[in-house]
Amino acid sequence: MQSRLAYKLLFDEQGPNGSPLFSNVSELAESIGTLRTQEKGPSRSLSSFLSQILNLGQRSCPTDLMKDIEEAVAGRLKDEAPKTQEEWRLRVHRALTTDNLSRKSAEPLSAEVLFGELLYLAETAQEHYIITAVTAEDALSKRAEPLREALLRRLHMLEADTAVIPNTKYTFCLPTDDDCYRWWNSLTRAIKNGMRQRGEQFDPEAIDAYLAHLEKNECLNVYVVPPSLCGCPVVVFNPDEPNLSGYNLYYFSDPNNDEYLVSVAKMDPGYLPKWKSLVYSPLENDRIGKTRFKHNDLPAGQS
Repeated sequence: MQSRLAYKLLFDEQGPNGSPLFSNVSELAESIGTLRTQEKGPSRSLSSFLSQILNLGQRSCPTDLMKDIEEAVAGRLKDEAPKTQEEWRLRVHRALTTDNLSRKSAEPLSAEVLFGELLYLAETAQEHYIITAVTAEDALSKRAEPLREALLRRLHMLEADTAVIPNTKYTFCLPTDDDCYRWWNSLTRAIKNGMRQRGEQFDPEAIDAYLAHLEKNECLNVYVVPPSLCGCPVVVFNPDEPNLSGYNLYYFSDPNNDEYLVSVAKMDPGYLPKWKSLVYSPLENDRIGKTRFKHNDLPAGQS
């Protein structure tokens, strides 16, 4: 099945103002036509071509058209903050690239395509359920950076406004107390680095208060679970819904590089209901024992 991530991002998902970026392909074609000719009015041939790419998945998106789509998106977001504009440009670029890769052949989707799908879900899913001994926040890997960025963005950690309750939930299940220590410390470093990149002052007390706010509202949960569950990193999106999606992540070292490489495999949809009955439901109902590890459980001076 061919990927249609760009269609969802452009026409289905809510944009920064609460509405999709474009209502349909014709509106996108009109925006691109205006950019190209500075004259209003949709191009029928362009609209048809975009439909073949985005609606039907029959064609790959040419590089020049990809740039035009990104520019049209930038036009829709011209009143948003530069950071928001750049985030959406990257998301559109990733989605179009992933769709292109998925259309190259009828072979099984490559790890590159699957990672693109995982990133899309990381940026849109309402619940993220992660069981692992190695988290994206703790892995030295450029490939994992977009996952870290999605966590910070979706939980509004760089704004740290306790008046805001995010509309997504993250649950991390880790094998030991030490792994939880390390994860919280890695998260705090990621927040600090993100705020510095924005030119903002990092306030440890404000961040501590915001992390407590996320925990209180069940937006961020960290548990110690039996280590036997954590052998292979698992990320499942929207586990409470019938159409859940799951992925296995594989971190491996590169002898020519200091950082981890990351590969990804999609969990068989036929297996996911069994995973839910054998792992997720017992964990959520405490038939498999777990211990919550909160941010304030860190030793003094560790945050």
